[in-house]
Amino acid sequence: MNRNKTVQPAPQQQFRFNKVNTAPKNIVEQNGKRKIDNPAPLLPNPILNGEHKKLKTDESSNENSPNGQIAETKKHLQMLNDLTLFHKVKVKYDVINESGPQHAKTFQVKCSIYNPETNVELESYVASGTSISKAKQSAAEIALSQTKLEKPTAEQIKKKRSVKKHASKENQPNRPLSPLTKSRVSQQAEIELHKLNKRLLYDKHSQIEADKHHIELIIDQLKKFETTLLSMLGGHVEKVSPIGPFAKGLMLKTDKLVQLVVTLKSHPDYHTVKDLIDKLLQTDLFKKSENTESDKIYVDISSLASEYCFYFTSSCDEFEAKFQVLFTSDDLAESKEIVQGNYLFPLDHCTKLNLALKQQQWFENRFKNSPNSLVVLKLLRDMCKRDPDWHLDDNLLELLVNICFQRKNTQDLNVKFREFFELIASGALLLSEMNIDCKYLGGVDSGEVFCLRDFEGNLVELERSRSENLSRLAQHALRLIAFRKIDALFAMSNNKTN
Repeated sequence: MNRNKTVQPAPQQQFRFNKVNTAPKNIVEQNGKRKIDNPAPLLPNPILNGEHKKLKTDESSNENSPNGQIAETKKHLQMLNDLTLFHKVKVKYDVINESGPQHAKTFQVKCSIYNPETNVELESYVASGTSISKAKQSAAEIALSQTKLEKPTAEQIKKKRSVKKHASKENQPNRPLSPLTKSRVSQQAEIELHKLNKRLLYDKHSQIEADKHHIELIIDQLKKFETTLLSMLGGHVEKVSPIGPFAKGLMLKTDKLVQLVVTLKSHPDYHTVKDLIDKLLQTDLFKKSENTESDKIYVDISSLASEYCFYFTSSCDEFEAKFQVLFTSDDLAESKEIVQGNYLFPLDHCTKLNLALKQQQWFENRFKNSPNSLVVLKLLRDMCKRDPDWHLDDNLLELLVNICFQRKNTQDLNVKFREFFELIASGALLLSEMNIDCKYLGGVDSGEVFCLRDFEGNLVELERSRSENLSRLAQHALRLIAFRKIDALFAMSNNKTN
């Protein structure tokens, strides 16, 4: 063995080139560790930077990519399909010709729009492509651009689909229910019947509100009366104003009396009012009724001396309404006897009527733009009429409901109906006696003691026993609502009304 044989040096390390940085990596040893002088820069991760969405979008939008072609094909085909469905016609595609060598064929497709009932072809378009799908796409694109069918909007197409979907559900045959399912359905229906919901409240409202046709007849009769009164006796009369439930839109089926206030230019006295009534009876409005059996007006002036008003009843084949005509004036004087047998109407009587007119104006300003408040008031008026324990007059009801609807949290009918009972059950009617601050009722950051005040700002005082009794009744009503016994509160039958 030749010991003097020279050792060949190790071949120089071959450097590999990075795709981004073509410069070789100089590897040196420092403190026994290998170190790269110029490391390749780190590429940003598109997944972490949220750029993968852009990549997918660009890929799908590229016309040369297969995904873009499929999306474009489906787009034209779907648009044509929606158009034919909207016009209740159908479309079909037929390959009518193939040409070219086996590896590069050209397909010719015919797009036909026809009536499915008569199979009569309405329109046809021919297009070619290197594949059947491309040929269909071209044919659909040509059909969309040249068709005589009116192109609907996207909203019309969506509405058409929804109607068709609901119709298909309705046309499905009703399968017989199992005994267990029937029992569950009946239990759920029983729960929903006694549960506080909008449908139940509106059903009860439709049962108790006055008939709309009768309301129209009353309005027509009032217009005739007002026109006659102002035309014949305009020198003494300023205006005619209805008051009460009818004027406020709260009339129920049980309400039979319509109140009218005639405002005179001077303080009303017995002889002046009696003379007005005599002249009114000579007008055509009351004369014609004497000769007509189907439409009669009966006048009763016996209460003029005691109640300072007169009544007239309008009856026809459809309904009967009773009207009470009261008299007041803006220019009031002390009640005293003018001459023998003549006297002024009492001052307190006329003052109450003027307050009623102001309260009517206050009601219109507060409740005019809140139809749900009128529904709540009708339901509560009916409840108070049926249950004498409540014994709340209309003015007090209106004040309490107004407090509930002053809160701007919601105008939902269920919430406001429940809030009425919560307001009374919380002892709000007793707060003025207890001298307790109530920010919840007085308003945010008001810090004022809650006091029930009327439309003029005067304190409404109730007896303590009555306030406590109302609080107990409201708590009982809330328990009925909580335990889904709302039918007991409304005095409704167990049979569900449709």
